[in-house]
Amino acid sequence: MVTIHDFGRWTATKSEQWLHAHRNRGLEMVYVANGQIDWDYDGQIVSVVPRHLSFTWPWQTHGAMGARMPACALYWIVLPLARAYKQPPRTVHYHPSFHIPPAEERHSIALLRAVATPVVPASPLLRALFPELINELRTHGMRDALRLRALILLLLSEVTRAAGSAPTTLPDPAAQRVRIFVESLGKRCGEPWTLQSMAAACDLGRSRFTALVKEISGDSPIQYLNRVRVAEAHRQLLTSHSSVTEIAFACGFSSSQYFSTVFRQFYEMAPRELRHSQP
Repeated sequence: MVTIHDFGRWTATKSEQWLHAHRNRGLEMVYVANGQIDWDYDGQIVSVVPRHLSFTWPWQTHGAMGARMPACALYWIVLPLARAYKQPPRTVHYHPSFHIPPAEERHSIALLRAVATPVVPASPLLRALFPELINELRTHGMRDALRLRALILLLLSEVTRAAGSAPTTLPDPAAQRVRIFVESLGKRCGEPWTLQSMAAACDLGRSRFTALVKEISGDSPIQYLNRVRVAEAHRQLLTSHSSVTEIAFACGFSSSQYFSTVFRQFYEMAPRELRHSQP
């Protein structure tokens, strides 16, 4: 069986990480476990929310929007194709070592190439399958070719099924409330939020609220709040003449010392250092 070199688990946390535009030699599939990713696919913005999977062909240039990765957890694998397609071909074939019958191969590839936006919902089986497949590759490599081929075929089957059918689950009202709250927090970051008050604003208990924020943003509620606050503080430091202490309080921090500590965690410099670095 062909060796699979490109796979892994990516966790982006506080420190800013980068994923510049690039191409892969095969069919790349990325499962987003938590956090929202905005991909740039050849100039097309493609948003991938938690429990969804995106995919790209080898002729597609893609990377994180602005090359910056938000807080997230994702799994990825690049499945080899019959050859390295540098331009969109008339026909595409999976690698022959997968031993997929021609009719099933044509059906799968036709469905994937017909998807206007290369994002599909991940079924419960697919959500469990990705970590299992990545762990298998990490632990055993290519030694158990039969098991590895079975996992890959199951992966392709689930992705094909998702591409060929619309989602049947209704949106979770609680998740919708949390998503709206999270998106509005940037304009309200100066308010004295606590975990309890944020959960209450979404009419949820703290545990449920925390789990949904983690799924949607990739952060815990307090970490996400701090992320939003320091982003606003960063903007004000560059565009206003207010003091560091005034900006800290305006953005919801209880003290300039705590503000400096959190700011350094995200930007790896003190607020005053940022100002001094500007011409």
